[in-house]
Amino acid sequence: MSDTTRNPRPSGRGGSQWTGVFGTENPATVLIAILVILLVAAVNYRGVGESIKVNIAITLVELSGLIFIILVGAKVLFSGDGDPGQAFEFKESGFGALTGLTAGAATAFYAFIGFEDSVNMAEEVRDPVRSFPPSLLTGIFAASIIYLLVGFTAAMTVPLDVLTESSGPLLEVVERGLDWDASTLFSVIAMIVIAMIAVSNTMLINMLMASRLLYGMANQGVLPAPFAWVSPRKTPWFGIVFTSALSILLIVTTEDLTGLSDTTVLLLTSVFLLVNISVLVLRRDPVSHQHFTTPVFLPVIGALVALVFLMPINRTGEIYQIAIYLMVGGLALWALNFLVTRRTGTVVAEEDLTRDSDG
Repeated sequence: MSDTTRNPRPSGRGGSQWTGVFGTENPATVLIAILVILLVAAVNYRGVGESIKVNIAITLVELSGLIFIILVGAKVLFSGDGDPGQAFEFKESGFGALTGLTAGAATAFYAFIGFEDSVNMAEEVRDPVRSFPPSLLTGIFAASIIYLLVGFTAAMTVPLDVLTESSGPLLEVVERGLDWDASTLFSVIAMIVIAMIAVSNTMLINMLMASRLLYGMANQGVLPAPFAWVSPRKTPWFGIVFTSALSILLIVTTEDLTGLSDTTVLLLTSVFLLVNISVLVLRRDPVSHQHFTTPVFLPVIGALVALVFLMPINRTGEIYQIAIYLMVGGLALWALNFLVTRRTGTVVAEEDLTRDSDG
């Protein structure tokens, strides 16, 4: 493979100009990412109902692609061309194998981003106490089964050394499982489209949750009142604008998007640690209404696992540095709000914060 293929550079006068604007050697990727964020913001502004419809449609596309990969694995397995034992081989042994498993599990954590977002949207459900817990657990179980089958298919079909070095592992599965030429334009475009759809789906759910989360924090006095401003469509428009602008800023200023996703996993793992500890503490508080109660051992296990995932296993110091910068930014925003409003988080009436939403 030539250097040009490995490191594509924009050619011509126009490419140089766009490179200067975005500060990257691949401005097309940045431009597409910004356009996707703006599109997601527009859907988010329309409302929860429209966002969920788009989410369902995209999820069906994703699911069809994953089921296709599983069917390829079934064909390989029953034809005797695969090596099922390869899926259970470990390159290292002892502590090395344990470290590899932990690092892989921490990375796979990103695949489950979205389930915790649904918790913040539970108030949109008519009867969350009855319907939400079984729906959440069923979704996690189904996603786990599908991911395990896809992972088993990939490890069984493609040699491990090829799989670990490949930038398109699922393309490798299709190519070896069906004897297709995955380098054809149609195959590449198909996989790129599915990948972009999958990323857009995760982005939609995350930004939908983030804007509502900021809205709720503003209602409780943790953030400035503008974050609780709502549009005529009853959507938190200020939170949507803020999260969209922040996402665009991170994309433009971050050279390594992989590092940004790793930082997201790190911060979410920290949140999971605190949430599991909070569950154990809040269990002692009396609650007058009906609510779901989790067994004690689950938050204990969750806190321990999250603590292990926070360890510097297969992470660079830059990931922790970015995470610290983001947390400092959040603390600065809280401090600014405290200086202006003198509120530290006392619950306030929602109408007091939303009455000037048109201003």
